[in-house]
This record gives sequence, structure tokens and C-alpha cells, in this order.
Amino acid sequence: MCLSCRENSGGDQMGGAGLASNHPGPVSQNLLLTHEAIGAQIKQLKDSFTMDGQGELKNVADHLEQLHNYLTPGGKTAPAALKDARNPIEALFKPRSSASSDLSLMQRIKNPLARVGQGSHALASVTRDPLEGISNQVIPIWKYLQERFITLKCQDLEEPETKLDYLKSLFLLGDYIHSKNLLPPADINAVEIFQPKTVVSLVNFHVNLVMKSKGTKFFGGPEWINPEYELMLSNPSLSHFHRSIKALPEEQKKPLVYLTLSSIIIQRKLMLPWLSMEEEFFPICTEFLNGNFATYEGSRYFLVPKDQIKYPKSLDYRKPMYEFVTDEPWRLEALPPTNAVPRVNRDSYQLLTLNSIANFFNTYVESFVAPKRTVQQMELLVPLKFQYISALQELAQNGFKDSKLKKAVTNQEKLLLDASGLTREMKESTKRWIKHVYSLVYKTRN
Repeated sequence: MCLSCRENSGGDQMGGAGLASNHPGPVSQNLLLTHEAIGAQIKQLKDSFTMDGQGELKNVADHLEQLHNYLTPGGKTAPAALKDARNPIEALFKPRSSASSDLSLMQRIKNPLARVGQGSHALASVTRDPLEGISNQVIPIWKYLQERFITLKCQDLEEPETKLDYLKSLFLLGDYIHSKNLLPPADINAVEIFQPKTVVSLVNFHVNLVMKSKGTKFFGGPEWINPEYELMLSNPSLSHFHRSIKALPEEQKKPLVYLTLSSIIIQRKLMLPWLSMEEEFFPICTEFLNGNFATYEGSRYFLVPKDQIKYPKSLDYRKPMYEFVTDEPWRLEALPPTNAVPRVNRDSYQLLTLNSIANFFNTYVESFVAPKRTVQQMELLVPLKFQYISALQELAQNGFKDSKLKKAVTNQEKLLLDASGLTREMKESTKRWIKHVYSLVYKTRN
């Protein structure tokens, strides 16, 4: 599908963000009974935590109950209002002191979970292993909720804030279960949310939800997502996906980057509605989206094997991509004050997007080849410039505050300047490039 066709197909098109091509059909009676039974289990957990004074755990149970209500078939219950910006599941990971009055959550879950549904006999029972209680009570609830959420709520971009919150909850609780080895490997591999292809689709779904939610505040904001694998692993706004992304097999890392980058290109009007692309930018993005780098089968994307990729007859579109990334930032010098903000955002978006496309080619397709007109020294600078931009993006997504990342950017600057030291003119040219790229990225984030 061409770039313009995708844009004109509607604001809620997700570029493959959904996990299924069709909405679920009528709900069976058995499913209704199961749903009601899960609701009763959650209520028992809440009562137990309340009785035992486990406030944080009760908040977790409250949140699971809200998600259960949100998934109630037939619209019996409206989505619960999200009252707290902090996700209650995060309390499970909160560091604790060793004092007896501040034991870890896992140490404090004793009789409440073990006695749910066991009557008064459990009240007098010897304290049971808290891990057993979590496994027996919370995990079945979580497994049911994650499967129903994927089936019912991952089909469109409506109610983005609510879906983002619950998606985060499901992954956080899954990480907790995984980190505590509460499920054997065979069972973990059978859970839908742990499936590599599901992880890829849900991360892409998250990207589209954030774009829908934040709109013009997405690009340059704290939730901005750089569509490169290593940058996604270090992005604070994707922290609840980090373990799952890191665990992806090599063949699924490519679709992750491809889908994320494609979504950011397709949905750019949500974040930059006034964006008027330059002539060089549009055909590059079109060629990337129209290339046969991936195929869509059922409800999943698969990247085409490298030896099966059919390149366009002419690779000329890669020349302007190279020139745009290495030369375009210089135009910032002529920015008129009254047009500075939209111009900076446009130039920064185009620069970072084309840099990501170039990195995708270099990593997953074939090494990038500089135009023949370039001299050998310039060819050496090209990969270093891409590396500098990536290092700068990692610093930006951490608020320009991380000292280690600042040092990494400084080291990349030094490598660039050392490599450009053949002539004084080339070194000065590289200094100007560094200055303007840094200015573009910094002004976009501040």
C-alpha cells in the first residue's frame, strides 16, 4: 500500500498494530461463566488483602478488578476511571528495607493468598509459601485477563490512555511472574503475551496508542520512541517492554524495528499535522514502505529473507537519503525566528526518520553504500555520523541528564573530528554538522 493511500485510509489505521484482522464474535455462555468466576476470584483476593492490611496488594487487586470490568462482555461495565498516574503493579518491584516493618511484598503475602477459597480451616493453617499462593491465585487471573485483553481490546486505537495503562499492567505483572520463576518454562512459553510475535505486535500497538493519545506532543516529548532496536531497549517510556524485547529471537527483532518505524512514518500527521515534507523526503519514505521487506500473513508481519528482497530497479532514492542525513542539518543556520519551532520539528523529524531508515538498511538489508561522487574520507565519516545521531538520540530520550550517555556523545564527536582531520576545511565542515545536529535534537526535546 502506498504512503498516501495509508494516510487517507483513516486516522485510526495502525500500520499492522492490531493483533487480529476481525473483531471477536458473540460471547459464549461458557466464556461468560468463566469471566464471572474470575471476577469472584479477584473479589476474594481483595477481601483477603483488606482483612490483612495489605494496602499495596489491595491496590493491585483493585486494578485487576478494573481491568476485569473493562473486559466484561456485552458492555455491562464501563471502563473504570484511572485515578493514579502511577501504575499499581509497579509496587511489586518497589525496593524494600530489611526492617521487619518494611518487608518485601513477597515476604508479606502469607495466609491471605493461601487461604482464598479454602474457608475457615485455612485461617488456622501453618503459614504457606507465598510463591505458592501467588502461583495458585494471581497467575490464573493474569493469564485470563491478558488473553481477553489481547482478543477484545487490541483491535483499534479507541480509549488509548486506558489501553496503555492496562497493557503496561499486564506486562509488568508478567515480568514479575517471570522474574520470580512462578511458572515453569513450558507454561511460560504457552502464555500468549510471552509469544515473540505477540510482543512485536503489542509494542507496535503501544506506539500507535501513544501517538493517538499524545498527538502533537508525542514527537520530542518524553514518550517519543526512536525506532531502533538498541534505542528501544534503553527508552525509559518502554521500560515495561524491555525484558520482552530483549528476549526476542533474532528473526523477530527485524519486524519490531520495521513495524515501529513504519508506524511513525504512516502516522506522522498525528504528531506533526502541519508537516510539509521536502521533496527528497517523500520518495524515500514511500520506497521504504512500498518495499517488499515484510509480508503480512493472517495477523502477523514477517520480514522477507534477505536473499528474496527485490530492490527497485534504481537505487537512486538512497542517494538523497545519504545526503539528507549528512548535509540537511546545515540549513538550520537560516531559520527565521517566527518559524523556528515548526521548522526545527520538521527538520528534526525528517533527519531522525531517514537516519532510522538508513540504519534499518545497514543492519537488516545490506551495508549502506555512499554515492560514488564521495571521496574516501567522506565514506569513512558516513557510518560515524549515523553512530553519532544514535548516541545523541539515546541521550535525548534520557533527558540529556545521563553522564555516561553524555560521555558517549562526546566520544562520538571526537571520533568524527579525528576521522575528518584530513583537511582543515573538512574538519570545520564536520564541526558545523555536529553543532547543527545537536541543536536540532536538543531544541526538539526542550
